[in-house]
Amino acid sequence: MIQFVSLDSNGDIAVTPEAMSFLGSLPTDQKLAIVTCVGTVSSGKTQFACRLAGAKSDNLEGLKTSGIMMWAEPVPVQKNMTMLVLDMQGIEPAQPTQLSSIKSARGIQQPKPLATDKLMQFAALISSMLVYTQRGTLDKLVDNLDPVVRFSKQLAKELEAEAGNTSMQSDDRGNLSARSVGTSLLDMTQAIGQETQEMFCSQLFCLIKDFKQSEEDGKAGLSRKASARKQLDASLKPLPGVSSEAIRKNKTVEGLKILFSHNDAFACPNPEENANDFSSETAKVC
Repeated sequence: MIQFVSLDSNGDIAVTPEAMSFLGSLPTDQKLAIVTCVGTVSSGKTQFACRLAGAKSDNLEGLKTSGIMMWAEPVPVQKNMTMLVLDMQGIEPAQPTQLSSIKSARGIQQPKPLATDKLMQFAALISSMLVYTQRGTLDKLVDNLDPVVRFSKQLAKELEAEAGNTSMQSDDRGNLSARSVGTSLLDMTQAIGQETQEMFCSQLFCLIKDFKQSEEDGKAGLSRKASARKQLDASLKPLPGVSSEAIRKNKTVEGLKILFSHNDAFACPNPEENANDFSSETAKVC
């Protein structure tokens, strides 16, 4: 495993020289699928990424992912396609210092974003598929993927602007600068030898760890898979009313439906249900 994207004390991110060198060494006649595992802390994200990469997960206890890590062994998935598996550090609850205000160029107080917002935005930009993991439910899905929707809107506006410098700068809200990421992404895709046909991935796969099926779904005879799909659909359902919170969330939901036109969910059972353990269940998906 190597460091793919580093995150410094100021919250700035950068693709590491080691990662660039590795990407440049990949065969240019192979298509590349990038799968990035993102999600909340302690939701089985790294364990699933290990399974996906075909690596052993015996030594994961106590491991804390920093920035975005990458398995340096491409996984063959088709005759002319290989897969790279990335693992992003867990999304933690906002701390008071991270919620303090910063003043924009217009003098408007804006909330300071989490450093993981930038990592999430970058991951969505380079990935073929996002795997989102959460423990128990998907109640944080929309809020945790909101940075991706905001970034997509910013990217649409900035694609027409002339390229800025190659450093990964932030806008007045602290979000990753689309122009600077675009330049860095161009460098990276040239190293891979691939053309970037779409700016964002269109596939979202949600993995619910320690999933416990509701009594209602159990009585209705729904499978765990159907219950997980039902929960994902409920998460992407617009909120009623015209409150500012409902309007904000509904804009995010609409954006997620557009960005991730292909989406699905899978449930890993709760240990209390005497089912197979998390590892064996995720192996079925891989």
